[in-house]
Amino acid sequence: MGAWPIFLVLSAWMLAMCLFWLVLRPALQLHWHAPTGTAMCCFLGKYYLRFFQRARYEGLEVIPSAIDPRGLIVISNHVSGVDPVLLQIPLRAHIRWMMSAEMLVPSLRWFWRQERIIPVCYDNRDASAVRAALDHLKCGGVLGIFPEGAIERPAKQIRPFVGGLRVIASRAKCPILMACIDLSGVDPAKPTPPAFASLFRVTRPVVRYLAYIDPAQAPYGKDLGEKLRERMQAALGYPDNPEPLEAADPELVNRNLSMFQNYSSRQLEVL
Repeated sequence: MGAWPIFLVLSAWMLAMCLFWLVLRPALQLHWHAPTGTAMCCFLGKYYLRFFQRARYEGLEVIPSAIDPRGLIVISNHVSGVDPVLLQIPLRAHIRWMMSAEMLVPSLRWFWRQERIIPVCYDNRDASAVRAALDHLKCGGVLGIFPEGAIERPAKQIRPFVGGLRVIASRAKCPILMACIDLSGVDPAKPTPPAFASLFRVTRPVVRYLAYIDPAQAPYGKDLGEKLRERMQAALGYPDNPEPLEAADPELVNRNLSMFQNYSSRQLEVL
């Protein structure tokens, strides 16, 4: 191969990168007020969800046009690994998710750091996670919580809510945007696949935004979690699953958490 074809290929590549950096990147970040990687994932995910997953949205009018200065908590039931993308796309503001440390696979550490994931261990270490969540909300940020704590197994059953949602909401005193996700293309009799395997299975999710709840109009009580769970269950029509979460593998949690903290420290990122 001569020098000219190589020069043309390199020139085309550099031109494409310049166009992305100078044109597409600002446009994506203008639409989704989020890191570049997140905005790109939303752009691609929008078409992936529409044409592959056949996702549908209902109740989009419930989503506020602007984020309250007190911040916003987004909650939903948890049905698959696609859920964070499903819930992020209709919101222009970036959602910072609380996520089980057990799911922070090391191969995606760059992505967890970019998304500023708040790892949850379900033990006394979670006091720091609660502080990070409250600090984020205090700055007017958007916090994402799956109050069941893990993906529903078996599918199409509502699990008990963990206590972190009530603690954070009562201290932050910020609005809550409540959604629910129904996988219309999933048979609950079949085993629920792992979180990342669900990316390659057509599930036909239906995302319903149920309510925007402002504590200034209706103060949160100690039964907040139970009331939200009952409302979500009524909207979905799912049966109750009273079984608590299975205990996480402590070695896996410690490994992932150590990886996450070390990587964040090297990148000068403080949760």
